[in-house]
Amino acid sequence: MEKKTLWMSQTPAKDNFKFRLAVDALKEIKDRFDYEKLQEIADIIDDAENVFVAGRGRSRQTAMNFGARLAQFGKNVYVVGMPTAPSIKKGDVLVLSSGSGNTPTLVDFAKTAKSVGAKCVLLSYNKDSAISKINTATFLVSDVDRAAKDSSNPESAGLDAEIYKLIYAYYDYPTNLAFDTILTYIMLKHNMSREQVEAEKANLF
Repeated sequence: MEKKTLWMSQTPAKDNFKFRLAVDALKEIKDRFDYEKLQEIADIIDDAENVFVAGRGRSRQTAMNFGARLAQFGKNVYVVGMPTAPSIKKGDVLVLSSGSGNTPTLVDFAKTAKSVGAKCVLLSYNKDSAISKINTATFLVSDVDRAAKDSSNPESAGLDAEIYKLIYAYYDYPTNLAFDTILTYIMLKHNMSREQVEAEKANLF
């Protein structure tokens, strides 16, 4: 007897399939972004002599993807921890991607950057993160409050709290959108064409 997938129904996918949650979750993000803060962070990154990117887990991959695309703009970009990364110095910037903003390793990175006079920027959902208190320009990618999302009082949670509980890796979506917005801003600021940027893509894999 043919095994049936129990969760499937005869309802058309466009009306029932749960991927729509991920799509719908992004619809209003653009209206809640603080674009002045995002431009401030973009200018900090653009003005830096060297850009260092870091994160942990998926956030590290998100930061690395941003760094790879930023390097296509002719920027000096280094992934923290890679053998070819030099010391961070004054005039450089450390770009951190961290949902909580409290990851001990990343907190130490931010402290090191501050100690040598380098700047630090953070993309996070936590307005009270430890990293945001260390000479850091912080951009909040979401208003989700993880401490409140499971609270018995839904009104105390951020607008994204309920959707956060339903979608795996939700933090990644607005973070990637913010990074892409920064990249687009820098491209337009320097009148770079898509063709110019594409020409600098890595061709050794």
